[in-house]
Amino acid sequence: YGGVFAEFKYQFNTNYRESDTTDEEAMKLIDEKFGAGKAERLAPLFKATFPELKLVDLLNLETGSFRAGTRELITRRMTDGATAPTYNYLFAPGCKINEHSTPVHSYEIPFFLHNTAIIHSNDLVGGYEVTKLVELQCSGRLANFARYGTPQLPGQVEWLPCTEGHIQTLIIDGNTRTFDN
Repeated sequence: YGGVFAEFKYQFNTNYRESDTTDEEAMKLIDEKFGAGKAERLAPLFKATFPELKLVDLLNLETGSFRAGTRELITRRMTDGATAPTYNYLFAPGCKINEHSTPVHSYEIPFFLHNTAIIHSNDLVGGYEVTKLVELQCSGRLANFARYGTPQLPGQVEWLPCTEGHIQTLIIDGNTRTFDN
């Protein structure tokens, strides 16, 4: 299971431009969206989890139907006694498109299918090397899962399966890592 950082962000009107918004302005916007004083608590957590993204990107983190539905489905699989391992990911690199953006619906597909070279809108912040590293993380893991039943890559971070009470999430970006969600 998995999804992208900002799944359907463009369906909402925004009163800011990601590329122009300072951290100070982002703090105000975060308080407006989540409630007074929340930015002070959320900002350090967000920056620790997503160091490659801008603070304003917190406003686009998909916390609605897709992430909530994914968590619910994984939790149900764990409590219903699923025997096959369940893996979860969040595709979250910084993107060069639109002067800096976060990935939206279906953005990760060329990375999993190993064809970013023919779709140039998939250039990531950090350049060609980061784009190819993220592509390897996605396509290599998918190929190994299909071939061996496990999405591990030699020499890369271990992608832990979810267990009851622990939704292990592989955060895929230029510094792929796992997080207990």
